Amino acid sequence: MILCVDIGNTRVRCALGSSKSYLQAAVDTNKITDASCFAAFLEENFGSHMTLLSGGIYSSVVPQKNADILKAVKMINKRAIISPVNLAQMGIDFSGYKSAIGEDRAVCSWTGLKKYGAPVIVIDFGTATTINVINESNVYMGGAIFAGVQTGIDSLARSTARLPQLDLSGTGLADAKLIGEDTFECIVSGAIIGAAFAAEGYVRRIESLLDTKFGTPPTVIITGGNASKVIPYCGFDFVCEPTLLIEGLFWLYETAL
Repeated sequence: MILCVDIGNTRVRCALGSSKSYLQAAVDTNKITDASCFAAFLEENFGSHMTLLSGGIYSSVVPQKNADILKAVKMINKRAIISPVNLAQMGIDFSGYKSAIGEDRAVCSWTGLKKYGAPVIVIDFGTATTINVINESNVYMGGAIFAGVQTGIDSLARSTARLPQLDLSGTGLADAKLIGEDTFECIVSGAIIGAAFAAEGYVRRIESLLDTKFGTPPTVIITGGNASKVIPYCGFDFVCEPTLLIEGLFWLYETAL
């Protein structure tokens, strides 16, 4: 069995099994206070399956959590080796990107490329909303990063005197109104419909750029924890891949064998 771990800013997501069949579990990142805590989470969710673990792979945007998570796996199964994502394995030219790329962005881009071919645009509606572009020559061009749906709301509440804190993980938020009729509806409109409009604007401009250069329209992929909230308001063609990152981690591990 393979363990795939995505250490995100908001959630740590785990999958145990293979690319064909796997169990999933997730925990808030801030609840992973030490290795013992994460080991207990793994045992609670995967039980005796952890003893069958042959190895695994992880991606992380929270480096300070890495050591605890790796130690936790060793506490349960001393034989298992959990390795970080290897960008060189992906066959994508990242050299034009002028800073370190988040491993989650790299894995989602590679998985999108593997599934749909180039060019491809991957939009991840997570803690941050990220847009990632790979051109027809398998070159990672870059993209955009802006506040995620919930992150934007949290920032408003912190930075203003009268705007309330809202939690979009609750129910009753499926029908955002374009024109909000009270403060609550206005915030929801700005967060959810605003995210959709921003993504649509980026997609239109990027499609125009890629068409001008290469003549092949890109496949647009949407993923991320907030995707289901935003998708109803996206006025462009896309495919939804909710497990894109976990799927990519399995494929990367299995490809390296």
